Amino acid sequence: MKKLFKYLLLIPLITSLTGCVKNDDILFKGTLVEIDWASFNARTSGYPFTLFTRVPGEPGRGVYNSPNSYGGIDPLLTRATVDTIRMRINLVGPQQSTPQTFTMGVNSTFTTGIEGSSTTPGAHFQLIDRTVTIPANSSFGFCRWVVRNPGVSSTIPVTVVFQLRGNNSIPVSENFQFIGWSISQL
Repeated sequence: MKKLFKYLLLIPLITSLTGCVKNDDILFKGTLVEIDWASFNARTSGYPFTLFTRVPGEPGRGVYNSPNSYGGIDPLLTRATVDTIRMRINLVGPQQSTPQTFTMGVNSTFTTGIEGSSTTPGAHFQLIDRTVTIPANSSFGFCRWVVRNPGVSSTIPVTVVFQLRGNNSIPVSENFQFIGWSISQL
């Protein structure tokens, strides 16, 4: 009986000591490039990207759709928006010792707006920077675009979707390579 009692005590002790697993820290060791605002905001239902109707005041945060303790509401994106919009591009991983250049383009699958300059009739937007350079020993670069007023009002907004592409040494993040903008035409 004493032997049985010893074995019954040993069973929970042995199982509790062998059930421990070391919790290793999970570290990302690669290097990627991503669109900043796409990583701070949830994807819009039905799209593989975030579709913005407001312009965030600064990079590194989400969009303020209602008044809160951090600040006011971000402005709506309309055909009358006159500011140049600067999108921050993030380098995720260690900083590079040489400047890195990436390509920014317009995704024709999802874009319904017409691209053009201020002299193009009916243009909705203009992508100013088609390349983005992240300087050496830095984690950020910027891409600029501007809203153009096509001159005709409409109740149907136009959509502009930009796509970031990696270079030969640094790939783009699959989850944060697109960013969409819905421009009100009222």
